[in-house]
Amino acid sequence: MAHYGVTSPDEVKRFLNLTRQSRQQGWWHAYGDALPDWFRAYVGFESDAAKIETYQCELVPGLLQTEAYARHVIRAMNPTESTEEVERRVALRMDRQQILDRHEPPQLWAIIGEAVIRRPVGGSQNMAEQLRHLAAMADERPNVTIQVLPFSAGAHAAMGASFSILSFNDIPGSVAYSEATTSSIYSERPHEIARHEDAFHRLMASSVQPERSIAWLREVAEEYSP
Repeated sequence: MAHYGVTSPDEVKRFLNLTRQSRQQGWWHAYGDALPDWFRAYVGFESDAAKIETYQCELVPGLLQTEAYARHVIRAMNPTESTEEVERRVALRMDRQQILDRHEPPQLWAIIGEAVIRRPVGGSQNMAEQLRHLAAMADERPNVTIQVLPFSAGAHAAMGASFSILSFNDIPGSVAYSEATTSSIYSERPHEIARHEDAFHRLMASSVQPERSIAWLREVAEEYSP
């Protein structure tokens, strides 16, 4: 590491921790091909994160999806896969959510665009259940905060770009993650993290406050209900 100019004690500690973790197989390895290589690192980071900040403009964040919602999303995004392959992906997504049930769960702050709650994924009944689930998670769990970014906010700091920022207790710094259809981008440089954090804070300011967001989710759920 000294040969490559890495001399900061914090950076040395971080790289050593990452090296140790890279030799450990996580629970997600059992899912094999159901977990794309480009997403494998993210699941590892997510499992170790102490804080997760995420903005999603198109769909409910994976950690907050109901099983039915996840199944419809995964089927739509993988139309040629067999039912068995889709179910393995659904099971993986549900297993990822277990981090929210552990003794010291991560702090999850999710901002979702209004389009997310207006798109009836899986039909009206499934969407009503999904929105009620979101409201319950935010209302009942102190580690989960949800805000809705309304259409009325107009242009905002993350136009067309969903992303997540993951922070850790035992590793200095954070990781910013953004995803495309078949690839992903991980950003770790301080100035890159700072730009993501600034965008997230601006989104927070443009979004409906958490308590009102919970009420809004329940109101839209009633609109979906027969």
